[in-house]
Amino acid sequence: MVVTRNSPLPLYHQIKEYVLDKIESREWKTGQAIPSEVELSSLFNVSRATVRQALLELVNAGYLHRMQGIGTVVTEPKVEPIAALTSYSENMRSCGIVPGYKTLDLKWVRETDGIPHQIVGKSQSSDLFLSIRRILLANGEPLSLQQTFIPKWVVEGNEDLFTKERLDTESLYGLLKNKCGVSLFRASESLHAAMASPEEADLLGLSGPCPVLVIQRHTYDRMEQLVEYVSMVFRADRYSYKISLFSSESR
Repeated sequence: MVVTRNSPLPLYHQIKEYVLDKIESREWKTGQAIPSEVELSSLFNVSRATVRQALLELVNAGYLHRMQGIGTVVTEPKVEPIAALTSYSENMRSCGIVPGYKTLDLKWVRETDGIPHQIVGKSQSSDLFLSIRRILLANGEPLSLQQTFIPKWVVEGNEDLFTKERLDTESLYGLLKNKCGVSLFRASESLHAAMASPEEADLLGLSGPCPVLVIQRHTYDRMEQLVEYVSMVFRADRYSYKISLFSSESR
């Protein structure tokens, strides 16, 4: 490829498109180091600053990652969830990714045990909650930490189904819908960026302080009863959140 200096596209953008094409065509594979800034600047006959700007945009977008002593390498493509109330496993399979789970702990807790304020008072019956903490895997690699709280009445009579062994192999939403007869009707979500704590970084396989995406969800049944509160901490380098917006004029 030869960059076109009379093109309406800036030089760095043309180089960015070249690198992106190499990644998306799988010519440059995940984990592979790409040519250095010096090599690319020589290839395109441009300054290193121009090449650096192109690569920086791809690093920020999650396509590339700089590694000390190795250079700039191709990262795993980011996961983009379905814009619907779906389970983690459904989201992963829609992206061609094999979902997996690793349950860290499973216990019963009360509001007085330090339950997040987001659910205190929202449950309409018992103050007892099933607490489930899992690592969510994508093709065997950690993608997210999931902390879930489910009111006791939701799983009443089916408590024996919720074991570490089962939660390591089955979808939580699948259990709630198919075994407990729960109607997952609607959910409200909030999200924000944060820095991973040392424990989160260790469990997610991150090296040092890294940005993460925190998503918190309240899920309700058709009677507007809270059936789940979940907080998920996603690797920001592997996960992106997409929302479809419509003009008010389309309503």
